Amino acid sequence: MSTVSKIKVLVVDDAVSFAELLKQRLSDSLLAVETATSLSEAWQRLSTEDFSVVILDLVFEPAEHGTLQSGVDLLRALRATRPDIQIIILSGHLSRFAEHLHDLGVPALSKAELDIASLRQAIYAALAARREVGPPDERGRAAQHAADAIRLEDIRRVFVEEASRLLYLKDRTVAIPGEALCANNG
Repeated sequence: MSTVSKIKVLVVDDAVSFAELLKQRLSDSLLAVETATSLSEAWQRLSTEDFSVVILDLVFEPAEHGTLQSGVDLLRALRATRPDIQIIILSGHLSRFAEHLHDLGVPALSKAELDIASLRQAIYAALAARREVGPPDERGRAAQHAADAIRLEDIRRVFVEEASRLLYLKDRTVAIPGEALCANNG
């Protein structure tokens, strides 16, 4: 049985408990989720580690002094230096940054309406888009596409298994939006 390398996801949010909750809820056999709770920490990690997807908040406390003052600044820096990284915006302040997000063409989800299934779907869509972008050097492009194809097959398999499991549970459970499934005793 071959082992599939996990896809690295970085959650960047200064709300530590929220970032840890996302890490806990998203980590599975395909996704290795890590957190960064400041823009400078995120930039340092993204400069030295290989992440496929970044889940990025837009608003950060003004505790940092540097060139990165908001998630939009980090987004622009990543677009310029690491176009191979897929970015998903997850913020409670989407309307405040709507023009920037539209110009940069990134998917955005509201924290107020967040459910883990939608976030997972956004991650898988970002990974599918990554296949088209690929790494910057041509020698690594073929190897990366092959690795991504294997990952996408694994993602499809897990998605089908999870959908089947949820359909099986549907008759026996009641879904509470944003929460885990609860047994229906009636």
